[in-house]
Formats: sequence, C-alpha cells, structure tokens
Amino acid sequence: MIGKFLLTALAVLALNSGLALAAPVYTDEAAGFKISMPEHILQITGKSFVTLASDSDKNNQKNVYLVLSLDQAEVKKLTGEEFSTAQFKKKTSDLQVLTRNKIDPEKVDYKIFKPETFKASDSNTWKVLPEGINENNSTLTVGKDKLKNFVFLNATLKPEQEVSTTIDTGKKTDQAKDNPSQNVQMALTSANDRLYILFTSFPANLPQNDKEEHSIFTEKKAAAADKQAASEYERKSQEERENFLSSFRTFAPETRKAPYGFRDKISGTQIVLPESWFYAISNQKEMDSDISLSLAFPSSTLKTVEGHLLKLPVKSAVEAADKITATDFTAMTASDYKAEQFFKEFEEAIAIISYKSHEKHFSEYLKNPNLTKLTIMSVINALLSRDKVKNNFDLSQYQPLVEVNDHNGYIKLAGQIGYKEKNHLTNLTKINFDADKIIIASYLANGEQIKTPELYQAMERITLAK
Repeated sequence: MIGKFLLTALAVLALNSGLALAAPVYTDEAAGFKISMPEHILQITGKSFVTLASDSDKNNQKNVYLVLSLDQAEVKKLTGEEFSTAQFKKKTSDLQVLTRNKIDPEKVDYKIFKPETFKASDSNTWKVLPEGINENNSTLTVGKDKLKNFVFLNATLKPEQEVSTTIDTGKKTDQAKDNPSQNVQMALTSANDRLYILFTSFPANLPQNDKEEHSIFTEKKAAAADKQAASEYERKSQEERENFLSSFRTFAPETRKAPYGFRDKISGTQIVLPESWFYAISNQKEMDSDISLSLAFPSSTLKTVEGHLLKLPVKSAVEAADKITATDFTAMTASDYKAEQFFKEFEEAIAIISYKSHEKHFSEYLKNPNLTKLTIMSVINALLSRDKVKNNFDLSQYQPLVEVNDHNGYIKLAGQIGYKEKNHLTNLTKINFDADKIIIASYLANGEQIKTPELYQAMERITLAK
C-alpha cells in the first residue's frame, strides 16, 4: 500500500515551490511515535504512517521521508511469524556480534532483516521498498552512538525509463526520460511490541547542469569542481538523514487527543476524516500568491488513485493550471478517461484547492454582483449544454446555484452525474470567492448515494462569507 503509490504520488504532487511547509514535530498518539520533520512541500498521512517530500539539491528531484508503525498482528501478516520487541532486540544483538567479528550479517535468520520482506508485490500490504531495488548492492548494518537502536538496510534504486501520460487525453506518449538513481535507506527499530520503519530516499547522483564543452585546459578543473560538489552533497544528505532519525521518539500508544484529519491552510477549515482514510497536503507559494491543495481518499482507493489520478506529468502548480485551462475537456471521448474502469474501482474522495492572491485580483467581479452572477450562469449553462457533454453524460440531476454580493460569492454544483445509464457519480463542488481568495471544495462518490454524509456536509459548510 505504501511503496509504489507513495513514490508515484510524490512524483506528481511534490510540486516545485519557493517556500516549504514547515512542521516542527509530527506526533501519532495511536501509533506511539513522534519525530521532528524536515521542511517539506508535501505531506501524506494515513493510519500509522506519515510521508514527506522536500526539495533536494537536484533539479526537479525530491527527498522522500516515511515513518511507518506496525503492530504485532501486522508484522505477523508481513512475515508469517510472531513478533515482539524483545525478539527484535535479541536479533539486533546477534547482528552486532556478527558485525564485530566480521561475519556475514546475512547469517542472522530473521525475515525483518531481509529486503524481500518489504519489496513491492501483489500480496505484500506494506510495500515500503519500491520496485527496482538492487538487492546485490544492499547492505545490512547496525547503528552506532545515537542511532544504536536502529538496524539499517541500505540499497540503490535503479534508474528506469518513465513514460509520460498527457494531461489532455490520458494516453501514453513516446517521450521517455531517465530517472536518476536513488539512495534508499530503511531504518528498523522496535518498542512497545511495535515495529517502526523509517524510510528515506535521496537522489544519488548530482545533475550535470553545465552542458558547456570544456577544453583540455578547463576539463580537469571542471572535473575537480564536480567531485567536490558531489562530496558536499553526500555529506549534506547524510547529515539530513541522521538529523531525521535521531529526532525519532517512541512512547506507549494511546488514544488520539485530537480528531484525525487535516486543516486547510488558506481557508482555515478543519476536516475530520474516518480513521481508514489517508490524506495528502501540499502548500506552495508562487510569486504573487499562496496555493494549498488537500486530497483525501479511503485507503481502499489507493490502487485507483495510483493508476488513474496521480500520473499527470506536471512539475508546478502554474504548469498544471496552464495545461488545464488550455484543455477542451468537453471534446474528449469517454475512452480517453477510461471511464468504465474508473467507475468500477473508484469509491469516494474529497478535495480542497485554496488560492490566495497577494493583491485583490477578483475585486472587479464584486463591483457588479448581478452582472457577475449572470455571466457565471451563462458560462455554466453553455458548458453543460454542449453536445459532447450531453452525448456522454446525464446531467439532468445536476443543479447549479450561483450567489454573489458586494463582498463575496459562491458557485454550487450538486447532484448526480450519469454515464451510459448504469454508472453514476454523486458530486458536490462549491467554489467560494472574495476579493483575494478562491476556495474550491469538492465531494465525489461512486453511486447514487452520499457514502459519508459528514464529509459531504463539511465541504458544503466551507464559506468565505463574513
């Protein structure tokens, strides 16, 4: 559930940003741990895990951090064997003895110390290690000093060819690029009969930014500079890793002190989620605006999210907006969306997109509320009445509502969206706006019924009204 999905999600949602989201300490009472988080631009959180993405020193590449806590039953499902903290410490001690005597650490017969236990597979629920791990170059070691309670598995993630998917059709293109190698590390420790996995992944090779051809006189100097830069990068990466791990603390698991969920930074809305859901948050700052994106899904929807929603090749919020506004979505065919597969697998989701301008860009629209309302209704009706829309979708139960005054307004689209008679989506999309903000809140469920009324109502309650 964790591995390939997280790497895919991070590759798409970890958008370039000028200002990172800073959160000093993350605490999970139910899972029994807390950790100081590095500055990050994306956070993905679910039951007993948190994942972060931060900018690295590499072009368009991210550092990835994951903390996962498993109880005894989950570890047994993973390994087929009983688990306890006492057992883990005994095996760690055995590993230390072998290491001191320069004996192959693989002689410790313990599935938790084997990389294949955590590799991605259809039967493995906790796919911490992504596909492409080079097992031949993996190493097993025991930590020292302040990291002495950890057992480390270090490995290299092989580069692979990545085929992009176009945002306007969803079809694969012929364009492919080499992904950089990743240095991955899995740090294992245990307390309170729980297994804690701290996974980090950093780009392995510095990018060659300088494409200039060097003469024989400058080639050695350039090579020396590249070597020094690579050495400094490795030192910094190791320091960041150690700071992350050394801040990790465990305690006896307890009942959550606050409801599980997230807070949208710009709107200030607190969303309470079911315990079985996960959420992703990305807060960004552009030159003249702040943007916040929050998504939440049931954990059972991860496969669908991975396969259909998180493969758009966008590198920034600006690029995403440009591509979306330049796309004629109503001209697409149902096959472009792979709609049948989507309806079969999708369950439920909520999304909040918040935008705040540093200037009051939208104030002009509030000077004449009646004209703005008529204009918005005219645009909505024109879109919904297009032949491409009517031929593919039944929107007879989908009702728009627009309200605008001198200070703010909202557009509410609610009802059922039918596709080929037998498929339906229940949707609420509410677009709130005032002079300097736009808040888009949306609820989507497969079928003709609202599955989680509390979340539907939470989206409906979001407002900028004073």
